[in-house]
Amino acid sequence: MLSSLVVISALMGMTVAQSSVVSSLFLPGFDSQSLVASIVTAGPRMMEFFVECAPGVDANDCGAGPRVSVTMQPGTYELGINNPPAFTMSERCVIEQQKAVCTMSALGSEANDPGVETTTMEDITTADFFMPVTITAGFDVLAAATATDAGATGGSTTSPARSTEDSPVTSGPVGTETSASTEETSVSTGAAPRITRDAIVGGAAALVGAAFAL
Repeated sequence: MLSSLVVISALMGMTVAQSSVVSSLFLPGFDSQSLVASIVTAGPRMMEFFVECAPGVDANDCGAGPRVSVTMQPGTYELGINNPPAFTMSERCVIEQQKAVCTMSALGSEANDPGVETTTMEDITTADFFMPVTITAGFDVLAAATATDAGATGGSTTSPARSTEDSPVTSGPVGTETSASTEETSVSTGAAPRITRDAIVGGAAALVGAAFAL
C-alpha cells in the first residue's frame, strides 16, 4: 500500500517553507464558505486537520467555527466540533465504494436536531462533497512525518510513476501554491490533484481515507 504522506506530499509539493496551498477536503454537508485549515497530526495511515473560517470572514457567513477537526484513515472519515454547551457534534463515516455510511451525534442548545442519526451518501466522489480549503499551517508536521516514514522503511519518499488508469489522482480545477520564500511563488498551470474513489475507500492500491481533492 502506498503511504498517504508520500503521495500527498508529492502531489501538493508541500514543504516547510510554504505559507499556504489551496486544495479541497472531503466535507460533506458543508455550504459554500471561505475556509482555512492546518495539519495537526500526520502518520503513514492517518491525517488530522483543523478547519475554521478564514480570517476576516463574518461568522454569519461561515459555519465552521470554532475549529472543526477532520481525521482521515483508510476507509473511514471523522469530523468533530466541540463548542459546549452550545454545540457539540461528532460524525464518523465508513467509506465503501462510492458510498459513505455516516453516524452523527449532535448535542447542545444550538443543535438543530439533537440526537444520533445515521445517513447514507451516494456518489461521494463528486464535487458536491468537497470544499475548497486554504491550508496555511502544519507543513512542518507533514514534512516530519514523511521523513519519519521514510526512515522507518529505509527508503526514499518518492513514489514510483503510475499510469493514469492506476493513479488515484484525476484532474480538477486549477489550484495555486504560494511559497514563503521571496525567491519563488508558483501557480499551478494544470489541474490540482483530486482524490478519487480508490483513495477514499482504502485497500491494496489506495491511499488514506478521503483526502485532498480539486
